[in-house]
Amino acid sequence: MTQRIFLPWTRPLLPQAARRLVEHYASGPTPGPGTPPGPGGPHVRMEGAVVVVPGARAGRRLKELLLEAAEERGVGLVPPRVVTLGALPELLYVPGPPAASAAVRRLAWVAAFRVSAATPGARARLERVFAAIPVGEVAAWLPLAREGARLARTVAAAGLRFRDVAARCAASPLYDDAARWRVLAEVQARYEARLTALGYRDPDLGRMAALESGAVRLPGDVWLVGVAELPGVVRRMLAAAADAGGGGSVRALVHGPEGGEALFDALGCVQPEVWETWELPVRDEEIRVVDGPADQAEAVAAILGELGGRWAPDEIALGVPAPEVVPALADRLPRGGVAVRDAAGRALAATGPCRLLAAAAEYLPERRYDAAAALLRHPDLAPALEAEGGLDGDWITRVDLWYARHLPERVPEPVPNWVPERVPGPVPERGAGRSSREEADVAPVLGRLAALLAPLTGPPRALPEWVEPILAFLRDVYRHHGLSEARERDRQLVRALTALRWAVEPLARIPVALDVRCDAATALRLILEEAASVRLPPPPRDDAVEMLGWLELHLDDSAVTVVTGVNEGALPESVRGDPFLPDSLRRLLGIEDNRQRHARDVYRLAAMYHSRAVLRLVAGRRSAEGDPLRPSRLLFATDEEAVVRRVRHFFGAPEPDPVPGVAPALPAALRPTPPASAFLLPPEGSLRLDPFPDTIGVTDFARILADPYAWVLARLRGLQVVEDAQLEMDGAVFGSLAHQVLQGFGERERRRHEEGTVLTDPEAVWRELERALEGS
Repeated sequence: MTQRIFLPWTRPLLPQAARRLVEHYASGPTPGPGTPPGPGGPHVRMEGAVVVVPGARAGRRLKELLLEAAEERGVGLVPPRVVTLGALPELLYVPGPPAASAAVRRLAWVAAFRVSAATPGARARLERVFAAIPVGEVAAWLPLAREGARLARTVAAAGLRFRDVAARCAASPLYDDAARWRVLAEVQARYEARLTALGYRDPDLGRMAALESGAVRLPGDVWLVGVAELPGVVRRMLAAAADAGGGGSVRALVHGPEGGEALFDALGCVQPEVWETWELPVRDEEIRVVDGPADQAEAVAAILGELGGRWAPDEIALGVPAPEVVPALADRLPRGGVAVRDAAGRALAATGPCRLLAAAAEYLPERRYDAAAALLRHPDLAPALEAEGGLDGDWITRVDLWYARHLPERVPEPVPNWVPERVPGPVPERGAGRSSREEADVAPVLGRLAALLAPLTGPPRALPEWVEPILAFLRDVYRHHGLSEARERDRQLVRALTALRWAVEPLARIPVALDVRCDAATALRLILEEAASVRLPPPPRDDAVEMLGWLELHLDDSAVTVVTGVNEGALPESVRGDPFLPDSLRRLLGIEDNRQRHARDVYRLAAMYHSRAVLRLVAGRRSAEGDPLRPSRLLFATDEEAVVRRVRHFFGAPEPDPVPGVAPALPAALRPTPPASAFLLPPEGSLRLDPFPDTIGVTDFARILADPYAWVLARLRGLQVVEDAQLEMDGAVFGSLAHQVLQGFGERERRRHEEGTVLTDPEAVWRELERALEGS
């Protein structure tokens, strides 16, 4: 049985859904309000139900509201299973073999492509699909494997394999892509066969197999809460499971207007042909148009100031469909006294440990100096390098000076034994000749770097054999940090290291049959692939305004919502230029297309407008890089007169900038004490040259005009710029080197002349000059 239950969109959805669920499953007499349930008292038993929500945050909030609704009735609660839409399919059938991890699936795609490329005839067909077929080991094939997995996952959402796409293209007069998809179908067949041979299943293919075999069943009552869209394969599974009988039903709690039955289909999903023409009642004064992300943050601060303290921070939500606005909000609002919390959390790939592994992966294959310079500057590495003492002072600058004088393409090897005899005296100026003292200062730094990286060196190994050396490298680096649970920064680092360990673990279980042998750099890149989708939840804060992604925003029950980044491409999200799945082909295959995204987002914005006390929209004219942006088409879901007015406003003159140094007045509830900064820039507020020099060089005029502060630092403090990114000697260094070589050659020739052994053979002179150059 399938049923739609409409809940008015004049109030937030989740509190209504929680009360409706509790009422549906309540049994027996209802105690009075506030009556605590006894151990044997009445309970609302929902353990046999599955509640499906679009996002994990909505699921956590729904559990809280279910408990509150049960307490209001004075009954206990046995909660339902609350899952996201992505986890629902595996509850509708009994999976067979275990699901392959993301790492195993990725490497199975690599194996499938490599076998296809090595098969006579198949390689030629593959070359007609992809511009370049890789050569080499695993790392070279990862981009191709990533593309194959992306396409497979996208078409599987509609319950299709590559061979099904080829058949539909062949049957359509509008497409001639059948040949390409047949080639991809050959690769997918090899991929599926490889997983089956290893005793694993692909979750997407497993769902299709369950549908084809008629093995889907409802696990009990299934409730869809605020689910505005369903992938085709999930829709088919729910329909087949409901028709199969066996108890249970499918009910959709729909957040919509009164009498809006025609706006939604049988499972409560939006009808695109209706919503794409829906007019939104948003007024012009509820829309702010500014320039870049920083201006959007200023606009949000102004909006919060205008609220006048009528709502607490936990009653306000910031929508951030465009991720590039998040850093600007996180920087600007705390400076104005508004604490913010990014509910999406921090990407694991952006943490110190992952950046350290990425820097090591860049350095290890060729030991290039530019990669070494980046690795040495990683802040997490310094404590491990300095742990044994002896690296006093500014050792980074000494390494840069050594590079600027000698311009080595690669770090010398073996570094641990490279400790030249020290020569007393100061380090000479740039271009003044080779100094073993300089090299002796640099050798310990590079030697310790080599010692830390020693576990990651050596010939290629099976991928699982790299797991322990990589973990050992991380232990060697972070054991010198003196981590303390009392410091929030250290707690975040521990969380990042723990999450990274969980991302590494699947690689230790890679089947031997995949026979993946690689170097450490490739293993590190595979680990970073595993970590790419992991996010670290932020610590809880009761005094913070939450930043939410667009998917979570509709089901949030805050009274005030401010949506930033209301620009085309972010809201609604658009997919353009896909070489395999253009929008028209997506529509033919029943895959989510731009039309469906537009209709879905019109509905969500309409539902938010009607269920919020305050809704404000902020659009930008330019991106963080300064590229022009287009306004979201959602702003034009209105009458023609308003469309013209908004177009003129968006493409007209920007709104005046706020007065410099004057922040919008914010209510006390939104003004926690901002943390004091640990940095003072510039390091000295003012500098004086006293006495001022009587003479200055002609080139000093240009330097003073370009940066007087830097010029005074150079004259007063004797500071100089050390360039660590040069690829060749400049004129001064080359001239000094040539002078030194010729001077040394001349002195030796003078001695030979005195001894009567002057060089006359041109080849001998050339060899002598080369020896002089090598010794300089």
